[in-house]
Order: sequence, then structure tokens, then C-alpha cells
Amino acid sequence: MAEKPLGPRDLDLAAMTDEDFEQLCHRLVLLDCSEAVSTDNPDGGADSLLPDGAGGWTEAWQAKRYGGTIYWSKCKDSLDAAGPRS
Repeated sequence: MAEKPLGPRDLDLAAMTDEDFEQLCHRLVLLDCSEAVSTDNPDGGADSLLPDGAGGWTEAWQAKRYGGTIYWSKCKDSLDAAGPRS
């Protein structure tokens, strides 16, 4: 008899540590962009970058988790802190 698929799993995003949430976001980025790298630089800008091969980057992702209002200015500031885009 075939096993029944597990189906979707519930993730308690609110209970995750910041590091676990950032790792989850990076893994989601990798599904679409396998060359992306994790910066391992909490609160220093982007959490995942797509390197351009010349020391810069072409795409950046920032893991932000807000339980209510999204603070877009903080999101922008984080990406600005990631450094120059090529």
C-alpha cells in the first residue's frame, strides 16, 4: 500500500529565531537563484546576494519579518547598507 503524502507543513514563523528565519528566506532564494550566497552578516544589509563575478552583486535579498506594519524605510536602509550594486 502506498504511503499518503505528508502535505504542507505549518511553520510557526513568529516562534523562529532571527537566524532561522533568515536561513529559511535564503533557502527560498536558492530555489529561484542557485548562485546566490548568504552574507552571514546580520543587520549589516542584505542577507543574500547574487555575485556579479567582479566583487559586486546584481541582486540582493533582505529577510525582514514584521508582525504588523512593514517599515519600508528600514528595508531600504538595509539594502543601502549592503554596498554598491554593479
